[in-house]
Amino acid sequence: FYNAGQDMVAKGAILNFQSGSGVRMISHFSQFPGPITRNGQIYHYQGLTSDGKYYVIAILPVVSPLQSTSDNPSADGINFPDYSSAAPGEMDAYYQAVADKLSAADSSSFTPGLDALDALIQSLIITP
Repeated sequence: FYNAGQDMVAKGAILNFQSGSGVRMISHFSQFPGPITRNGQIYHYQGLTSDGKYYVIAILPVVSPLQSTSDNPSADGINFPDYSSAAPGEMDAYYQAVADKLSAADSSSFTPGLDALDALIQSLIITP
């Protein structure tokens, strides 16, 4: 659904809604190796209705507790490598370190809070 690759996933969890279930996560997509900044992620939900007839997807903006910006991509203490000369696996290690930091963050440190976004998804009712 995006013309980009998914660089990282954090805070993944199974989440049911009124008519089915799916998976929620914090995701980052890009078309080139770049830094993940505090406003570069999305709340991303994908699921199916219980009868399997409808695919449900929600993409909502979220600001993370990261301090990194495009001007200072290493502000969180996670070194953003120079992707033009990065060693094999160096970018993957960077993305994993950011995912680990976000996964360890409290749900209330995101704006809006993940509990509020989860409640929104859980309230969905899909009818034919």
